[in-house]
Amino acid sequence: GTKTKLLDDFNKGGFTPSNLSCVSCGAGVRASSVLERLHSICFDDEGNRTKLLDDFYKIGFTPYDLCNVLSRAAGSIEEFHDFCCVGKTRKYLNHFLDGKKSFTLRNLCNILHGAGANICSALKDFHDICFDEAGNKAQLLRDLFKEIGGASSFEINFTPNDLSDVLSMAGSNATSVLRNFHESCFNKENYLHHFLAEVKLFTPKNLSKILYGVGLNIRPTFEKLHHLCFDEAGNKTKYLNALTKDSSLESNEIINILYKN
Repeated sequence: GTKTKLLDDFNKGGFTPSNLSCVSCGAGVRASSVLERLHSICFDDEGNRTKLLDDFYKIGFTPYDLCNVLSRAAGSIEEFHDFCCVGKTRKYLNHFLDGKKSFTLRNLCNILHGAGANICSALKDFHDICFDEAGNKAQLLRDLFKEIGGASSFEINFTPNDLSDVLSMAGSNATSVLRNFHESCFNKENYLHHFLAEVKLFTPKNLSKILYGVGLNIRPTFEKLHHLCFDEAGNKTKYLNALTKDSSLESNEIINILYKN
């Protein structure tokens, strides 16, 4: 029952059993060979971290983040390293991490979890919908992050954390899910405006909690949520009126009820 050198090296490197379980998810009968291969890439014969693992740590990846984004894709760690750390492709990750309202590595790993062996192309595709080649935010992100002016001004002000909730575990579908979410928010029916006009209840953060992880169903789910709460003119439905007038319910409890619905 004594831990092997392999497990001891992973433990010393900061990897927990749940991290190793995540990165070897789906390996089945190959689990032992997957972990042995990962160990040989991350540690030398003396158990010291290799340059590859150190490079990830220097960028800011934790073992949790690395195993999260490489779930079902442990064999792609070298390709992912080169994509993030070597040559011109480094810019794709760097654009997410630079500037105001930047994404965190935790955000990105949560969003891209499930991409599997397509992790590099998934990161590039997601970059291309969020930024131009120079790293400037695309119109889609600017729409979600901006303030609406005018007499009845209110903040849209989604954050990368909010988008991470909406896009949780979207993986290779992150690009299409974000595009569909943007289209749902800025359609001619003004569904997003109806929500945010109810400032005491609906904030971008609260909306993102309700829409956590719905993935490719984001558009019909957003519309269903709207119709549950508002009519076409933006007036509250009897259902939402009943919830908000119930003095025993706090706003976070109402959000949890809507999430379950």
